[in-house]
Amino acid sequence: MLFTLVFGFTQITMSVPAFLRAEAGIGEGTIGLLFTLNTIIVVLTQIPITARLNRRHVSRPLALGATLWALSFACFLVTPQLGVPAAVAAFLAFTAGELLFMPITAIVPVRLAPIHLRGRYFSLSSVVWGGSYAFAALVGGFALDLPNPAVLWPAMIVLMLIGGAGALRLQSSQRLEPVRLQVAVES
Repeated sequence: MLFTLVFGFTQITMSVPAFLRAEAGIGEGTIGLLFTLNTIIVVLTQIPITARLNRRHVSRPLALGATLWALSFACFLVTPQLGVPAAVAAFLAFTAGELLFMPITAIVPVRLAPIHLRGRYFSLSSVVWGGSYAFAALVGGFALDLPNPAVLWPAMIVLMLIGGAGALRLQSSQRLEPVRLQVAVES
């Protein structure tokens, strides 16, 4: 599931700029502003959102993040017809999904790993990220060379919905429950 969702995350940085410029006629300056908007929102909100996510089970927020990315890819699909407004909507939906996804990718290995194996769990997570990022960049590059590069977005919508469904399957995992600290009360 992580591989699938990182695959979607990668498309924003790898495929979206070229697609928006070539297929939607959106200039580099506007694309840069969209990425700047994404960065500002993440910087201003990520810590409080992470704190809230760390206090709950992660499956539903992860599924919601994947669904927001599916919505984002649907918006990218219509950017050739609707232009900048569709691109702004796509970036806002993507950023909202990112705000849910990124903290969870750190929370999950911590919750799943026995303390003595935490480094290995984080290492495996990094391998999944690297492999998915490389494969997603390759697939995105091939898709952008197709006669109709917009076929990438319906495929990404399906992948994100599959990833979201996979996240919901984690709902039953007790290991992904937040740690509840017991405070001893002196009498």
